[in-house]
Amino acid sequence: MASPQETLQNQWYNTIAAVVGGNADFQILQPNNPIGGLSTDDQVWQYFNNLPPASLTNNLTLSGGNQFYSNYTGVLSQLVSNALTNFQSVLGSYYPMWQKYLSSQTTLPPLTQLPNVFFTWAMVYAPTVAGPGRSALAAALLDPIFAAQTLALNTGSFVNNTPNFTQGVQALLTQVANGQPTSINFDSATASSNVTNTWAHGEGGAFFGIFGSGDVTTSQLTQTFASSRVTAAVSFQKLITFVADPPGQPSGWYSSGALGQAHAATGGGAPWRSGANPSWATTFGPSGNMRYFLGSLVVADGISATITSYASYNASQQTAITQQSSGGFWPFYWGSQSSTYTNNVSFNSNSNLTYTMSSQPGNPMIIGALVLPAAQYLGGNTQMAQFVMMAS
Repeated sequence: MASPQETLQNQWYNTIAAVVGGNADFQILQPNNPIGGLSTDDQVWQYFNNLPPASLTNNLTLSGGNQFYSNYTGVLSQLVSNALTNFQSVLGSYYPMWQKYLSSQTTLPPLTQLPNVFFTWAMVYAPTVAGPGRSALAAALLDPIFAAQTLALNTGSFVNNTPNFTQGVQALLTQVANGQPTSINFDSATASSNVTNTWAHGEGGAFFGIFGSGDVTTSQLTQTFASSRVTAAVSFQKLITFVADPPGQPSGWYSSGALGQAHAATGGGAPWRSGANPSWATTFGPSGNMRYFLGSLVVADGISATITSYASYNASQQTAITQQSSGGFWPFYWGSQSSTYTNNVSFNSNSNLTYTMSSQPGNPMIIGALVLPAAQYLGGNTQMAQFVMMAS
């Protein structure tokens, strides 16, 4: 039997998922850190680099969990490229020297220019294989797996060790300014808590209480809050879904063709190495680390929310709520006090709680994501189109 906290969170999930049009694939992201004009691109990119778990709520610490780039390069290391074997054979003992040189480049040359870059390098360091190596490299680059293994070295555009994606902060701010107004009316007395048929099959994921991730000191307060009726009137002046793809050729690090080949080899086999680790099963199987991808972020701006709890709070509970609410309050949290959001706590004569929070436009908050299973994500943008909210 679900706890009052789980029931309340499931009710909120169903309500907000229906509003953003993502009943089948929506995931609540928490905490909801604001993105502003002083934010850097990596603060957006790290969401896309975080591979979502199969859960309705994701406590996105952003420093842990499965990471797109590292898991992707792990897969590439276990794919066999006959083109690579031929190129290595031509270079012989010079191959590690070439790899070391290529890895040291801040910006990887476009793949079309790489054979000539190799020739220039080889005329100095490996003159006996300069000509044959250039020809072998040009032929190898026609193989998508070899090309992907080479592209993965293109880390020059990473920011704070976070892989780059096709759009960043400025694109997000521009798009959210053209978003649509949206309202949510929530009432725990009537909202459905049935999440069995959701994409994550009811797996709730991270638990967030009255003030966020919750601990022993607030668990009883959260229990009190969740055990009584809760209503929420929420309005967003702007709401969008924001897509940022991993970048491909000529200057990116990603190849959908290579990862698509790896995924299509269901259960293993070519192009996977024999005894691969990671393997197809540990990557795309039922417990694999690349079963799901973050297709788009759900971003809200100009937020106004009024949450009413019909529980009765004693004096010490009222003090705790007043003192700890500055970092957010169910269902929105921003982790630490933020000057971009204002809030207010009040209690009526029955000791019921009303909490209000608001933000001025220009301080968007990432509230969720639309999640794609690997088969659809690797199908490209035509498959992803259904996961982007259309303007009304």
